[in-house]
Amino acid sequence: MWGEIETIAPTRTFQANFFKHVNAKSCKSSSTRRISQDAEQIEVPLWLSARGTSFSFHPMSRQIVLAFVVALAISSCLGQNQCLKNRLSDVKSRKTPMRGANLGSWFIQEGWMVGWLWNDNNCDVGTYAGTTKLEQCLGNKVASVMEKHWSTFVTEADFQKLAQYNLNTVRLPVGWWQIYDPQGGAAKAKLNQYVVPTNYATGALKYIDKAFEWGAKYGVGILLDLHAAPGSQNGDDHSAPNDPGKQYWDAYSANQAQSIDSLGLYAQRYGNHSALLGFCLLNEPKVNTTTLKAYYKAAYAKIRNYAAKALIVINPLITNQNTADQEWTSFMNPPNYQNVLMSHHWYHIWGFEGKSDQDKLNYIKYDRNGQVSEYMQKNPKPGVIDEWSLGGIADGYAAMQAQLDPFNKINGGWIFWAWSKTWGGDAWSLQAAFEKGWINKGQTGIASC
Repeated sequence: MWGEIETIAPTRTFQANFFKHVNAKSCKSSSTRRISQDAEQIEVPLWLSARGTSFSFHPMSRQIVLAFVVALAISSCLGQNQCLKNRLSDVKSRKTPMRGANLGSWFIQEGWMVGWLWNDNNCDVGTYAGTTKLEQCLGNKVASVMEKHWSTFVTEADFQKLAQYNLNTVRLPVGWWQIYDPQGGAAKAKLNQYVVPTNYATGALKYIDKAFEWGAKYGVGILLDLHAAPGSQNGDDHSAPNDPGKQYWDAYSANQAQSIDSLGLYAQRYGNHSALLGFCLLNEPKVNTTTLKAYYKAAYAKIRNYAAKALIVINPLITNQNTADQEWTSFMNPPNYQNVLMSHHWYHIWGFEGKSDQDKLNYIKYDRNGQVSEYMQKNPKPGVIDEWSLGGIADGYAAMQAQLDPFNKINGGWIFWAWSKTWGGDAWSLQAAFEKGWINKGQTGIASC
């Protein structure tokens, strides 16, 4: 179907500025513009309307004009698509660093961000902290509430914007259970481990599939992040604990084994997908370090069965991020371990209580720069700052510009928390930061397409 038609009055001069909307439309655009030429009308895709160059044509046959337009359209579409493919290939091969955002609260919900899911359904966010407790509170409404959230909170339009802002990565927080949708959900699946709870809502996986589809289309790599592990690895709401405030992940070997099983299934499903960038093995652990390191090695081996070159991101304890210490500088390095990166979650709100905004900006300017430099000197693994925000500093522009200076220097890249505009405010939305001019696409260091 040609779809929407725009008719222009007959004229002897055909002027067109091609490709204004090429970043937002694929070559299979369903909208067209009808151009009148010598009393004859031709149809061309609307997205071919221009980005700054005018072409004038003397009267000629409808066939010649149409042939020219179609040929130029196809050529430019192919060039656009190839540019986005190259962008994706470059970040996957680490030719370019990661530049992106977390799709936080899409699949693992946090009340401070998407509190309406609690409020609209008479669920107290304090009592029912995190995804697990929210779903329990929702009861028989859980399927409809979660389906509406999954289908609207992030859409293809978000990936279009990510590409337009010269971003090449999204970190996608997921739960251990969502990969079991094909088996009817974790409660019905034949798990190899005994873990509780398992009665989660089903239906999220089809939207994780869509994230990969959109990522491939718009040149955005997907970094799958095990944000919510069985037993909870930190007790915080963003790990979907069944017992908020308490973590049991390292207390039972079944929790660790189930985490590995889930990562293995995610790797089987997406290991050969063109949009797969890699895996974050465990978000913000507060666990026994010896247990954690053994888990990292086992999870690495499992994933490598299905995704030989995918990036593997390991997190230190969230309570001790001294990644330049020998404990981490000597762990999982080449040549025995390939494409392993070290995570950093660097915020300037927690631990900075009582500090002025200027104190925080000075800390970023001097201390963060020093930490980036020290890390890259001592740790052979590339570093990535895969969570940071503007929270805690009133001036969003100043906070952004100050952090871009050191963060653009770390060799693995950065991923902002988060992308979407939520109750958390603009300081926690990279989309809002671009819209407000706190950052521009030229500052990502990724070439435009």
